[in-house]
Amino acid sequence: MSGLVARAVMEIPDGRRQYASKFKELFGALFVSERLTNRVNQLLADLRPSLKTSVFRKMHRDAAGLCVQIAERELSLRKQLSEPNPAFPDFDHDVALLGGWKAFDEPVGGKMQDDQLPDSKGVLRIIAGAKTSASWRTTVKLKQGLYRFQGRVKVIGVTALPFGNSHGAGLRAAGKTQRSAELMDTSDWEELKTEFEVYAGEEEVMLICQLRANSGEAWFDKASLSLVRQR
Repeated sequence: MSGLVARAVMEIPDGRRQYASKFKELFGALFVSERLTNRVNQLLADLRPSLKTSVFRKMHRDAAGLCVQIAERELSLRKQLSEPNPAFPDFDHDVALLGGWKAFDEPVGGKMQDDQLPDSKGVLRIIAGAKTSASWRTTVKLKQGLYRFQGRVKVIGVTALPFGNSHGAGLRAAGKTQRSAELMDTSDWEELKTEFEVYAGEEEVMLICQLRANSGEAWFDKASLSLVRQR
Protein backbone atom coordinates (compact mmCIF):
# COMPACT_ATOMS: atom_id res chain seq x y z
CA MET A 1 0.00 0.00 0.00
CA SER A 2 3.01 2.34 -0.11
CA GLY A 3 2.66 2.95 -3.87
CA LEU A 4 1.33 6.30 -5.08
CA VAL A 5 -1.84 4.90 -6.70
CA ALA A 6 -2.62 2.55 -3.80
CA ARG A 7 -2.22 5.37 -1.28
CA ALA A 8 -4.43 7.66 -3.34
CA VAL A 9 -7.22 5.04 -3.42
CA MET A 10 -6.98 4.16 0.28
CA GLU A 11 -6.97 7.80 1.40
CA ILE A 12 -10.51 8.21 0.06
CA PRO A 13 -13.30 6.72 2.25
CA ASP A 14 -15.18 5.38 -0.78
CA GLY A 15 -11.93 3.92 -2.12
CA ARG A 16 -11.35 2.06 1.16
CA ARG A 17 -14.92 0.73 1.12
CA GLN A 18 -14.61 -0.50 -2.46
CA TYR A 19 -11.23 -2.12 -1.69
CA ALA A 20 -12.67 -3.94 1.34
CA SER A 21 -15.66 -5.13 -0.68
CA LYS A 22 -13.53 -6.42 -3.57
CA PHE A 23 -11.07 -8.04 -1.16
CA LYS A 24 -13.86 -10.03 0.50
CA GLU A 25 -15.25 -11.03 -2.89
CA LEU A 26 -11.89 -12.24 -4.27
CA PHE A 27 -10.91 -13.90 -1.00
CA GLY A 28 -14.09 -15.95 -0.93
CA ALA A 29 -13.73 -16.98 -4.58
CA LEU A 30 -9.97 -17.55 -4.86
CA PHE A 31 -8.31 -18.11 -1.50
CA VAL A 32 -9.44 -21.67 -0.93
CA SER A 33 -6.53 -23.31 0.87
CA GLU A 34 -7.38 -26.85 -0.27
CA ARG A 35 -7.36 -25.78 -3.91
CA LEU A 36 -4.06 -23.92 -3.51
CA THR A 37 -2.29 -26.71 -1.62
CA ASN A 38 -3.52 -29.26 -4.19
CA ARG A 39 -1.87 -27.13 -6.86
CA VAL A 40 1.41 -27.07 -4.90
CA ASN A 41 1.33 -30.85 -4.55
CA GLN A 42 0.52 -31.32 -8.25
CA LEU A 43 3.49 -29.17 -9.28
CA LEU A 44 5.68 -31.18 -6.93
CA ALA A 45 4.49 -34.43 -8.51
CA ASP A 46 5.14 -33.06 -12.00
CA LEU A 47 8.73 -32.22 -11.02
CA ARG A 48 9.44 -35.54 -9.32
CA PRO A 49 10.73 -37.47 -12.40
CA SER A 50 13.30 -34.75 -13.13
CA LEU A 51 14.76 -34.49 -9.64
CA LYS A 52 17.38 -36.43 -7.74
CA THR A 53 16.04 -38.11 -4.61
CA SER A 54 17.92 -35.79 -2.24
CA VAL A 55 16.68 -32.67 -4.06
CA PHE A 56 13.12 -33.97 -4.13
CA ARG A 57 13.16 -34.69 -0.39
CA LYS A 58 14.19 -31.11 0.37
CA MET A 59 11.62 -29.71 -2.04
CA HIS A 60 8.97 -31.96 -0.50
CA ARG A 61 9.75 -30.56 2.97
CA ASP A 62 9.61 -26.98 1.67
CA ALA A 63 6.31 -27.65 -0.12
CA ALA A 64 4.82 -29.14 3.05
CA GLY A 65 5.83 -26.03 4.99
CA LEU A 66 4.30 -23.80 2.32
CA CYS A 67 1.03 -25.75 2.47
CA VAL A 68 0.88 -25.23 6.22
CA GLN A 69 1.44 -21.50 5.77
CA ILE A 70 -1.31 -21.29 3.13
CA ALA A 71 -3.82 -23.02 5.41
CA GLU A 72 -2.87 -20.84 8.37
CA ARG A 73 -3.08 -17.69 6.25
CA GLU A 74 -6.62 -18.55 5.17
CA LEU A 75 -7.69 -19.00 8.80
CA SER A 76 -5.98 -15.76 9.78
CA LEU A 77 -7.67 -13.75 7.01
CA ARG A 78 -11.09 -15.23 7.83
CA LYS A 79 -10.61 -14.21 11.44
CA GLN A 80 -9.56 -10.67 10.46
CA LEU A 81 -12.56 -10.24 8.20
CA SER A 82 -14.91 -11.29 11.01
CA GLU A 83 -13.54 -8.78 13.52
CA PRO A 84 -15.13 -5.37 14.26
CA ASN A 85 -13.73 -2.23 12.68
CA PRO A 86 -10.77 -0.66 14.53
CA ALA A 87 -11.34 2.29 16.85
CA PHE A 88 -9.54 5.61 17.37
CA PRO A 89 -6.83 5.26 20.05
CA ASP A 90 -7.21 7.12 23.34
CA PHE A 91 -4.54 9.85 23.31
CA ASP A 92 -3.45 11.36 26.63
CA HIS A 93 -1.18 14.39 26.08
CA ASP A 94 -0.65 13.12 22.50
CA VAL A 95 0.46 9.63 23.61
CA ALA A 96 -1.69 6.51 23.20
CA LEU A 97 -0.81 3.09 24.62
CA LEU A 98 -1.46 0.23 22.21
CA GLY A 99 -3.26 -3.04 22.81
CA GLY A 100 -5.21 -5.69 20.94
CA TRP A 101 -2.07 -7.34 19.58
CA LYS A 102 -2.59 -10.46 17.47
CA ALA A 103 -0.05 -13.00 16.22
CA PHE A 104 0.48 -13.37 12.46
CA ASP A 105 2.34 -16.04 10.48
CA GLU A 106 3.50 -18.10 13.45
CA PRO A 107 6.78 -19.67 12.31
CA VAL A 108 7.04 -23.36 11.52
CA GLY A 109 9.39 -24.77 14.16
CA GLY A 110 9.10 -21.57 16.21
CA LYS A 111 6.63 -20.02 18.62
CA MET A 112 4.76 -16.80 19.43
CA GLN A 113 3.74 -15.95 23.00
CA ASP A 114 1.99 -13.10 24.79
CA ASP A 115 4.13 -13.66 27.86
CA GLN A 116 5.11 -12.23 31.23
CA LEU A 117 8.70 -12.13 32.51
CA PRO A 118 9.65 -12.87 36.14
CA ASP A 119 9.86 -9.11 36.81
CA SER A 120 6.18 -8.82 35.70
CA LYS A 121 7.09 -7.12 32.42
CA GLY A 122 4.59 -8.10 29.72
CA VAL A 123 6.20 -9.01 26.41
CA LEU A 124 5.18 -10.06 22.93
CA ARG A 125 7.63 -12.82 22.09
CA ILE A 126 8.63 -14.36 18.75
CA ILE A 127 10.87 -17.43 18.71
CA ALA A 128 12.14 -17.99 15.17
CA GLY A 129 12.09 -21.20 13.22
CA ALA A 130 13.84 -21.51 9.87
CA LYS A 131 12.76 -18.83 7.35
CA THR A 132 10.70 -16.86 9.87
CA SER A 133 8.72 -13.79 8.88
CA ALA A 134 6.35 -13.40 11.82
CA SER A 135 4.75 -10.43 13.54
CA TRP A 136 2.42 -9.09 16.20
CA ARG A 137 -0.10 -6.62 14.80
CA THR A 138 -2.80 -4.22 15.88
CA THR A 139 -4.90 -1.83 13.78
CA VAL A 140 -6.03 1.66 14.78
CA LYS A 141 -8.07 4.36 13.09
CA LEU A 142 -6.24 7.68 12.85
CA LYS A 143 -7.06 11.21 11.77
CA GLN A 144 -4.85 13.24 9.44
CA GLY A 145 -1.48 14.01 10.99
CA LEU A 146 2.09 12.95 11.70
CA TYR A 147 2.62 10.03 14.10
CA ARG A 148 5.46 8.10 15.72
CA PHE A 149 5.15 4.38 16.54
CA GLN A 150 7.64 3.42 19.25
CA GLY A 151 8.57 0.70 21.72
CA ARG A 152 11.37 -1.16 23.48
CA VAL A 153 12.74 -4.31 21.84
CA LYS A 154 15.24 -6.98 22.86
CA VAL A 155 16.80 -9.73 20.71
CA ILE A 156 18.70 -12.91 21.47
CA GLY A 157 20.79 -14.73 18.85
CA VAL A 158 18.95 -13.35 15.81
CA THR A 159 20.46 -14.33 12.44
CA ALA A 160 19.50 -12.92 9.04
CA LEU A 161 17.42 -14.61 6.40
CA PRO A 162 19.35 -15.45 3.20
CA PHE A 163 16.90 -13.38 1.13
CA GLY A 164 14.99 -10.11 1.22
CA ASN A 165 15.93 -6.56 2.22
CA SER A 166 14.56 -6.58 5.76
CA HIS A 167 16.13 -8.60 8.58
CA GLY A 168 15.94 -8.83 12.35
CA ALA A 169 13.42 -7.31 14.77
CA GLY A 170 11.78 -3.97 14.09
CA LEU A 171 8.66 -1.81 14.06
CA ARG A 172 6.73 -0.55 11.07
CA ALA A 173 3.34 0.70 9.92
CA ALA A 174 1.86 -1.30 7.06
CA GLY A 175 1.88 0.54 3.74
CA LYS A 176 4.27 3.27 4.96
CA THR A 177 7.74 3.67 3.51
CA GLN A 178 9.67 4.32 6.73
CA ARG A 179 10.48 1.65 9.32
CA SER A 180 12.51 1.52 12.49
CA ALA A 181 16.07 0.35 12.88
CA GLU A 182 16.32 -3.46 12.87
CA LEU A 183 17.99 -5.39 15.68
CA MET A 184 20.23 -8.38 14.93
CA ASP A 185 22.43 -10.73 16.97
CA THR A 186 21.94 -10.17 20.73
CA SER A 187 21.13 -6.86 22.40
CA ASP A 188 19.56 -5.56 25.59
CA TRP A 189 16.39 -3.47 25.51
CA GLU A 190 16.57 -0.73 22.88
CA GLU A 191 14.07 1.97 22.00
CA LEU A 192 12.92 1.69 18.38
CA LYS A 193 10.69 4.14 16.54
CA THR A 194 9.30 4.90 13.12
CA GLU A 195 7.37 7.91 11.84
CA PHE A 196 4.52 7.96 9.34
CA GLU A 197 1.93 10.40 8.06
CA VAL A 198 -1.81 10.05 7.55
CA TYR A 199 -2.86 12.24 4.65
CA ALA A 200 -6.57 11.42 4.47
CA GLY A 201 -9.22 12.74 6.82
CA GLU A 202 -9.01 9.40 8.55
CA GLU A 203 -7.26 6.11 7.81
CA GLU A 204 -6.95 2.63 9.29
CA VAL A 205 -3.29 1.88 10.01
CA MET A 206 -1.86 -1.52 10.94
CA LEU A 207 1.07 -1.31 13.36
CA ILE A 208 3.53 -4.20 13.21
CA CYS A 209 6.18 -5.66 15.55
CA GLN A 210 8.06 -8.07 13.30
CA LEU A 211 10.89 -10.56 13.24
CA ARG A 212 12.49 -11.77 10.01
CA ALA A 213 15.18 -14.29 10.84
CA ASN A 214 16.55 -17.80 10.50
CA SER A 215 16.98 -18.21 14.26
CA GLY A 216 16.81 -16.36 17.56
CA GLU A 217 14.20 -14.54 19.62
CA ALA A 218 12.65 -11.08 19.72
CA TRP A 219 10.86 -9.58 22.73
CA PHE A 220 8.63 -6.49 22.46
CA ASP A 221 7.85 -4.67 25.73
CA LYS A 222 4.04 -4.32 25.72
CA ALA A 223 3.94 -1.39 28.14
CA SER A 224 6.29 0.65 25.92
CA LEU A 225 4.47 0.08 22.62
CA SER A 226 2.79 3.40 21.98
CA LEU A 227 1.72 5.92 19.38
CA VAL A 228 2.77 9.57 19.63
CA ARG A 229 0.74 12.21 17.80
CA GLN A 230 3.30 14.79 16.61
CA ARG A 231 0.94 17.11 14.79
